[in-house]
Amino acid sequence: MNKKKIIYRVAIVVLLILGYFNYFGEEEQIEKKEEIVETIKAIYNTDGYHIEAEKQKDFLEKDETTFEMAKAILGNTVLTGDNGLLDAGKDLLLRNNIIGKALNGWTIKTEELKYTKDDEKVRSNIGVVAINEEKNIEISGQNFTGDVNFNDLILAGDVKLKFKDTIFSAEQATYDNKSKDVVVEGKVFLTDNKPENERVISGEFDGMKYDTETKILTTNKSFNIDYDGVKLFGDKLELNQETGAFKVSENVYFLIGGYNIKVDTITSDGGEIINFNGKVFGDNGENSFEGERGVYNKTTKKLYLYENVIAKSNDLKNKIFGDEAVYNLGTKNLEVLGKNKNVVFESGNEKYQTKSMMYNTESGDIVFDKKLENSEYVFEGEKINYSKENKKLNINSKYKISGKNKKEIFIGESGEYNFETFDFKSFGKVDIETEKNIISGENLVYNRNTEVGTLEKNVKILDKETKDIVTGDTSEFKKGEFAKIKENVILKNGDLKVNGKEAIYDFKKKTLNIPNEFTFINEVKQFSGKMKSGIYYITNKNFEGKNFTGKDMENNLKSDIIEYDAKNSKVTLKNNAKISNKDGVLSGNLLEYNEKENLAYSKEKFRLENGEFKVDGIDGKVNMKTSELEAKNVYITDDTNNFRGDLVTGTLNNMNLDFQNNVSGKVINETDTYIFNGDFTRVYFKKDSQGKNKVQRMEIKKNAKIEIENQNAVLTSDYIEIDNDRKLIYAKDNSKIVIIDEDNAKITMTSVLMNGDLNNETLDLVGKVDILREGTDEVVRGNSDKAKLRKKDQIIEMKGNVKFDNAEVILEADEADYNLVTKKIKARGDVFVDYKTSKTVKNTTLRPVGIVYDKILEFKEK
Repeated sequence: MNKKKIIYRVAIVVLLILGYFNYFGEEEQIEKKEEIVETIKAIYNTDGYHIEAEKQKDFLEKDETTFEMAKAILGNTVLTGDNGLLDAGKDLLLRNNIIGKALNGWTIKTEELKYTKDDEKVRSNIGVVAINEEKNIEISGQNFTGDVNFNDLILAGDVKLKFKDTIFSAEQATYDNKSKDVVVEGKVFLTDNKPENERVISGEFDGMKYDTETKILTTNKSFNIDYDGVKLFGDKLELNQETGAFKVSENVYFLIGGYNIKVDTITSDGGEIINFNGKVFGDNGENSFEGERGVYNKTTKKLYLYENVIAKSNDLKNKIFGDEAVYNLGTKNLEVLGKNKNVVFESGNEKYQTKSMMYNTESGDIVFDKKLENSEYVFEGEKINYSKENKKLNINSKYKISGKNKKEIFIGESGEYNFETFDFKSFGKVDIETEKNIISGENLVYNRNTEVGTLEKNVKILDKETKDIVTGDTSEFKKGEFAKIKENVILKNGDLKVNGKEAIYDFKKKTLNIPNEFTFINEVKQFSGKMKSGIYYITNKNFEGKNFTGKDMENNLKSDIIEYDAKNSKVTLKNNAKISNKDGVLSGNLLEYNEKENLAYSKEKFRLENGEFKVDGIDGKVNMKTSELEAKNVYITDDTNNFRGDLVTGTLNNMNLDFQNNVSGKVINETDTYIFNGDFTRVYFKKDSQGKNKVQRMEIKKNAKIEIENQNAVLTSDYIEIDNDRKLIYAKDNSKIVIIDEDNAKITMTSVLMNGDLNNETLDLVGKVDILREGTDEVVRGNSDKAKLRKKDQIIEMKGNVKFDNAEVILEADEADYNLVTKKIKARGDVFVDYKTSKTVKNTTLRPVGIVYDKILEFKEK
């Protein structure tokens, strides 16, 4: 039972008691009073309402309830007001200081608001302000209708939409919470949110829509906007009320400075610049102009036109053509500019060209920049006079003459041009700049018709791309073809300097031909040379010449033909080519030398003589300073040794060399000669007492094979190392040695490791030792953990798990000595013998004393 029902029951009881006393009491005149129940700090939860109020009065006969300082919660909306009335039909009327807030962000302010329960609508006709702070919008109107949650709002009568900077006035506006759009119907008037005397913007629309989510205002009907003297018309508008960015399209035109200007669309990002997109055309009745596009600066009040600008009088007497134009609304000046080409001004049959010009649209005055131009040349100078009497154009000051079509520029101190002979004379210093070169000198005579000229002295030619400079005393030239330079010819490019007597500069081929002997020097790299009949290719900085001799800091160079790449510091020597220094001589018929890196290359056969060694190969690379070598099919020899490999790398000065693929060679010391081959060999040398290189050590890898002459022994392995000083041999990985004994039997020994000492002719075998003797008389196989071959004694000492096997017997022992001459085996330790053929004794274990086996075994039983 809620509070209100309890109050009602108490009230009824009180009324009954009062009625009883009135009825049974003294009879007197009874005055009928209205029955009212008043509640303080009331909460009303009846008929679907939740109302909280400071005071509640229930009028029982009228079935009405009033509230003071009430707060009503209807759906997702909270309504507050000073006074409230819940009538008999259960409709709620709020008056005075009413504020309604909904969860969707809308706040309603008014002085009277009625909620009808039947249709769940709220209404007001005394003026309402609807505010959505999140959407930054305010809508006001005389009449208001909305659902209880403020999802659908209708305002009518003197409606105003207020944004940050602008106000839109209309008769009706609706808000739909689903689309989040405010739709304004009928005539809409625009003003800025400033006092009336300060307003600079106004406008008129035939309806519009505002998206509260995107802050975009749009209209697809005719409108016009007047902004600070610029009146804009169009049929379609998109305006971002947040940023001020907008786009106007469809039937767009605007009035400015007396001109009616038409464009395709107008856009702005909200800043001071307004963009005119598409063809711009303006007309004021007397003059017109056009351009491919334009912009208007609201701050400076300047209109800018771009690309193919044309301004003309409507009677077509005057025409102006340019790339850009600037129209100043204040001064009425139209400035026409030429960015990619000159401005053209046509008046009648006359035609002028200039860089820029100023045209006043009111007075018709034109101001040109200081320039004179005809169909071929542009003359620039402070004093340019044409003499009709002698047909000469006199330039009595510093000048610049630019060829319009042939891309040449003359810059000088003074000159004259004869219109009859086509001769142009420049007095004093002059520079002639073409597209690719600058020719300088003094006292020029140049015929414009023949394009041939002479320079009297101090000639200099600069290649603009490569920065090469050629100087000489005098020159005769033909524009774009050649320049003959005589006496004291010098070519300079960076650190390179070339000296000769005469040269021909070919502008088309970009070459400098030097027919006689000449010298060159690179002072930084200290590389110099002398040759004849040279050609210098300017673009690539390459020299070609004959009978070359030269030198750098480390080497002397010589060849019949030279190609010198000065840009990359590379020299190509052809025919009888040699590069020599204190360490050796490299020779061949085609050598390439990089002076920067001190590297010499040969793609063909070459020979390198370094000390006592001669290196022959092809496709090689040698560092002439460090003696590092890399070459193919190399054959290296000295007085006693020779080495060969498909590829050799290493350093010749200390003779540390790596031979790869199909490696072979011969090394001779005081007592032995090694013949070897393999897939990889590394050879280390050291100087002997006479200063000669001597093989100190060798490493042979993969398919390694070494044979010592007169030893009847061949050692193979995946790795063999020879210490030539100490006469030691070491092998590992698949190691095998083959010996042919005196009976021409083949003895093959394998083990994990092998260590040999050639001084005493011994070889130690370690790990998985296997010995196989294959003779005409018998085949013997032996195994042990390790063994030692004493070649001088023809003995193989075997230790650990010794086992011998032949056709007749299997012998096992702790140790055994196998005599390669007598074919006898001397076994020691625990010895076990197993006969394969029938014997008196079989499977006999011998005492741990030495025995000798030679077909017939003598032993003692345990």
